[in-house]
Amino acid sequence: MYPISNKTQCITLAFRSIALISSLISWACLIYADQEHERGDISNGDLSTPFVSPVLYCVEFAFVWSLIAIPIQFSSPYGIHPGIYVTFDPLSWISILITTIFYFILMIPYSMLYNSAARYSCRSPAFTLCNGEAVAITELVAAAFALLSVILHFGLFVWACRATDKLKKSVRAGSDKVPEKISSVDA
Repeated sequence: MYPISNKTQCITLAFRSIALISSLISWACLIYADQEHERGDISNGDLSTPFVSPVLYCVEFAFVWSLIAIPIQFSSPYGIHPGIYVTFDPLSWISILITTIFYFILMIPYSMLYNSAARYSCRSPAFTLCNGEAVAITELVAAAFALLSVILHFGLFVWACRATDKLKKSVRAGSDKVPEKISSVDA
C-alpha cells in the first residue's frame, strides 16, 4: 500500500476526472465524424479514407484508462504505486498526440480545401443529409478536447514521476518498508 495525502488524492482525482470528461467528449465527436465519413457522402479529396479511426482508438484508450483509475482512487485511502501511472499516462498522451498530429496533417487540409467555411464537400450536392460543415466543426472540437486530454495526461505523468522519485528516495533513505505517514509521495 502506498498512502497518499487527501490533498494529493483530490488534485489527481480532479485532473483525472477532467481528463475522463475531455476524452469522452472527444470520443463522442469522433464517433459521429467517423459515422458520417463511413456513410460515403462526404468527399475527402485525394485521400481515399478518413484518418479519424486511429485518433478515435487512442482517445478511447485514454478514456478507459481514466475510467479504471478513478474507481481505484475512490475505493481506498491508499493509492496504487505511482509507477503504474508512469506507465499508462505516457501511453495515453503520446498516442493521442501522435495520432492527432497526423490527423491535422492528413485531414484538416481536406476539410478546409473546398470552401472558405471550413467544411467538407458532399459527393452529391442535392443530397440533403450531407452536412460537411458540421462534420468539419465536430472533428475540430474533437481534436481540441483530445489535445486537452494530452495536456492533462502529461500533467498526471509528471506528477507520477515526481511521486515515484520521492517514494524511491524515502524508501532508500529510511528502511525497506513504506513509511506509515508519508508526505514524500505527495508531489
